[in-house]
Amino acid sequence: LVLQTGALPVEFRTLDQTAISATLGKDSLREAKLAAAVGLLAVALFLLIFYRFLGLVAVLGLVVYAALLYAAIIVFNVTLTLPGIAGLVLTLGVAADANIVIFERIKEEVRAGRSVRAAIQTGYTKGFATIVDANVVTAITALVLFAVATASVRGFALMLLVGTAMSMLTAVLATRAFLAVLAGFKLLESPKVMG
Repeated sequence: LVLQTGALPVEFRTLDQTAISATLGKDSLREAKLAAAVGLLAVALFLLIFYRFLGLVAVLGLVVYAALLYAAIIVFNVTLTLPGIAGLVLTLGVAADANIVIFERIKEEVRAGRSVRAAIQTGYTKGFATIVDANVVTAITALVLFAVATASVRGFALMLLVGTAMSMLTAVLATRAFLAVLAGFKLLESPKVMG
């Protein structure tokens, strides 16, 4: 603008031009999907190694979580960006973390001499407040990011918020339902099976 209002006759010429093909975005999307798959596999292996049967229940809970999250993306017609995919991958850890808190409480109750059924009930009762606190803090962070950030970070914040809500739902309802159904089996009374 200054040059246009000044007295100097300036002619603009293009010195350099760079074009980025669509394959760059395609490669980034492929790498993001690979990262999500590897992340999910790593979390599943961790849960299965350290929590054995409880880990299997947690993995089933993560499958329910993934199905609900996918349904929410379809229902709300969400366009996933790379930051949005990063938010989804992060919420896998949030969902697994909720199960870990509860499972550790269950193991503590079993060590204290309670039956498996009573330990599951008490573990969920005592672990619920911790899970709610952690998820509320994550949700507040996501809301602040969504309110003040630019478009790409807003996608991350939205998926973090939706994923956190879904992880609460699956940790409290899905895994609890699985454990309630399976709590009567003698197999769960073995310390090796419980991890």
